[in-house]
Amino acid sequence: MPTWESWLQASQGPARAPTAPVADFLDLPPTVRGQEWKPTAADRKQAWEFYTELRTRITTQPLHYTEGDEPTALKSVADLFAMSRDLIRKGGPEARHFGTLVSFLLNRVVRPFTARWHKELVSGSLGNEDVRHEFRERLLGLQCNRA
Repeated sequence: MPTWESWLQASQGPARAPTAPVADFLDLPPTVRGQEWKPTAADRKQAWEFYTELRTRITTQPLHYTEGDEPTALKSVADLFAMSRDLIRKGGPEARHFGTLVSFLLNRVVRPFTARWHKELVSGSLGNEDVRHEFRERLLGLQCNRA
């Protein structure tokens, strides 16, 4: 019987081996880590829709320093929350694994990023060249799982 922790360790592959385990990165509690990993068809469907969104957003696509703008990039990342809530609702209890995993990802990894940069946006600091540069560095860290 595979557990969440064993599945996450196996899924991170050799490229992430030197870094912290994904379960640690997401800060999954021991009660979740030890649960049986047995995704349903609904989990797979919702995961595919989420993956499709991720691979077409700035969350995974490079943002060259001479292209795009920071407020639009931040909005794209923040829009993941509404999109994810919609997917979780549509998946219902049959997509429990998907809902749990995405909730931890958003709350433990993405939310600290959006909260930090929303303050800069509201204060007008995101227009400052040094702040813009830092935003893009942190966005790259988020894209590479180094948030």
